[in-house]
Amino acid sequence: MPSLETKDAQLFVSAVEAAEILGIARRSLISRVEAGTVQAAHKLPGRTGAFLFDRAYIEQIAADERDATQRRSALAAAPSAPEDYAIQDERTGTVILHAFHGSIDGGDAA
Repeated sequence: MPSLETKDAQLFVSAVEAAEILGIARRSLISRVEAGTVQAAHKLPGRTGAFLFDRAYIEQIAADERDATQRRSALAAAPSAPEDYAIQDERTGTVILHAFHGSIDGGDAA
């Protein structure tokens, strides 16, 4: 396990700090760790040892989540015919399928 001296301490954040950066509750962060969607850099000794997280990694997750939220908001705000719909990835906002209602000959469907 790498040293956690003072200079290294700037590279790591506690679960409370990581949760604040992500804008979520500490318990939600711990749930993500348990689910394997967020990786802790270190776990301190003991059954209840605290998790430490790489600051840059957590900040990147936060930026990715902000970007995904902005993409979802932009897509939701875009005008769309009632019969149009899109299926998109919840995490990234990437459109997986965009479907619309129309006819094969190009005319409007009756």
